[in-house]
Amino acid sequence: MTNRLILPLLFAFAVVALATCSESPTQYPEPSTLSSIADRTVLVTLYNSTNGIGWKHSDNWLSDKPIGEWYGVTTEDEGRVTQLILSENGLIGEIPSELGDLPYLSRLELPGNLLIGYLPPEILNLSNLTVLDLSKNSLIGGIPSELSSLPILESLRLHENGLSGEIPSKLGKLYNLREINLSRNHLRGEIPPALGNLTELTGLNLSSNQLSGEFPMELGYLANLTELYLRGNQLTGCIPDSLEYLGQTLPTDLGLAFYCGEGALRGRLVFRLMGEEVLEIYTMKLGGTGAIKLPDAFPDAYERWSDVSPDGRRIVIKAKGNLYVMNADGSGRTQLTHDTEYGYVHSPDWSPDGNHIAFVASRDGNREIYVMNVDGSGMTRLADHPDDVSELDWSPDGRRMLFTSYRDGNAEIYVMNSDGTNVTRLTNRSERDYAPSWSPAGRLIAFTSEGKKQFSHINEQFSHIYVMNADGSDVTRLTNKSDHSDRSPFWSPDSQWIAFDSYRDGNRELYVMMADGSRVTRLTNSPEWESMIAWIAQ
Repeated sequence: MTNRLILPLLFAFAVVALATCSESPTQYPEPSTLSSIADRTVLVTLYNSTNGIGWKHSDNWLSDKPIGEWYGVTTEDEGRVTQLILSENGLIGEIPSELGDLPYLSRLELPGNLLIGYLPPEILNLSNLTVLDLSKNSLIGGIPSELSSLPILESLRLHENGLSGEIPSKLGKLYNLREINLSRNHLRGEIPPALGNLTELTGLNLSSNQLSGEFPMELGYLANLTELYLRGNQLTGCIPDSLEYLGQTLPTDLGLAFYCGEGALRGRLVFRLMGEEVLEIYTMKLGGTGAIKLPDAFPDAYERWSDVSPDGRRIVIKAKGNLYVMNADGSGRTQLTHDTEYGYVHSPDWSPDGNHIAFVASRDGNREIYVMNVDGSGMTRLADHPDDVSELDWSPDGRRMLFTSYRDGNAEIYVMNSDGTNVTRLTNRSERDYAPSWSPAGRLIAFTSEGKKQFSHINEQFSHIYVMNADGSDVTRLTNKSDHSDRSPFWSPDSQWIAFDSYRDGNRELYVMMADGSRVTRLTNSPEWESMIAWIAQ
């Protein structure tokens, strides 16, 4: 009897329960909503892991608003995160591995923060990533070779961190890369030749690392490359001729011989580095290592004028009112002139055969040209004129000498025989023409021309480099910066290049250009001023 009552009751309860469920079914979120919630969770983790409460901008973060309205976050139609851009926003701490759980993410840009630690390997799961910018942080460790698993990556910016190790050759598999910036890290080893596979690459910046070895010829395949920066490494070799167009289209910053073929930028520069209270002499081998400081000849004196012997082994220098000669290593210093400490002795110029030194001195009330043997003997006055002269340059055959003089009321360039006879004016212009430099082939003369006669710094910015035939004909302007100073030209030993100093980038630095004014390239980059002394073949 009991069982007969229980069974119907159970059946009735079941019917009621089914009816109730059919009237109000449980509400499960749609799959896209669940995914959006997962993305929200990742963003909350990022906020908590990087001191979100201290961010500069955190509008709507951790609020109930759609995550697409959170500062720096972009989403697609279904609410999935596609861009996360928090530049210079005060993020502090390690990058959370959970960022690898944003599968729709295409741009991850967190530059200029205080992020530390290693690059999380989980980020390599972001197969839709096109831009990865973690620059200007304090990340350490190596660059993961697994970055090659990001098939559509176009921009890789990891510069200004503390990354170390070698550049992975597997980066050469990122065929869509257009930009690589790994500058200002601690990377070492050679530049991987596999980077030559990145035919879409337009910009490559590897400057200020510890890279060594030769510049890989494979990079010559990069026909779309328009920016190439390599300075601040220990690279050797030269740039492939196939990248010759770089010098025509942009200011490159290289530490190499400019090209491998005929006309490569070679030899050694000797130049001054001038601060407020110091003047130092450096030598820099083109196509080799960076600049090397020569020993101080006079640590307590401001060494203003100097020249290098044709073989590069000795230096003549003006200090304490006199001229001295010494070996390039600072040894064997010998005093050549014995004027007073306040005597005006300057513009020493070594003869092409290495046996004589010409210079200017104001011994008789005005500046005149003298010549002497390299030991100081046999001193002879070559020019006797009441107006001042300066800036001497011997012809390659040693038979003539260029100089600047005001004898006709304006700074002009003159030439005379090496014995002081047959003085001839070469320029006759309203501009101030000075600093003549004879090409080693003897056919051309480069010089500086300044549009205004004042000597203040503000007027120096209007000077330019010109070239003319050795007889003064066919004057041609080479530099075209209208509002900056380009001056003091020096020829390369093969007569194909001209070095000069310029203020065009905000400071007085050294540049080179071809003899026709093309391929202008910056050579130095320091807060002090640089000016040329010599360009020698060795």
